[in-house]
Amino acid sequence: GYDEALKLLEENRELLDRVSDALLERETLEGAELQLLIEGQPLPPLPSPVAATKQETPPKEHSEREPKKFPGGKMPDPEPVPG
Repeated sequence: GYDEALKLLEENRELLDRVSDALLERETLEGAELQLLIEGQPLPPLPSPVAATKQETPPKEHSEREPKKFPGGKMPDPEPVPG
């Protein structure tokens, strides 16, 4: 068993190195990304953190926010006063 496992690792060393490098860069891999590595193809570039934050819409100012709506169209009852 040991000899067979060692042989498989030696035969697939290049793929193992590619997978380990990709994991160090990305931390996780999707199935499609692993398939690209197995096929010897390059992985698509990672989206830059700057691009990801630019896509998010900035929070609205307090005056621009829609008023909070409650069921029945009225304000909820206040909490009872302990007594």
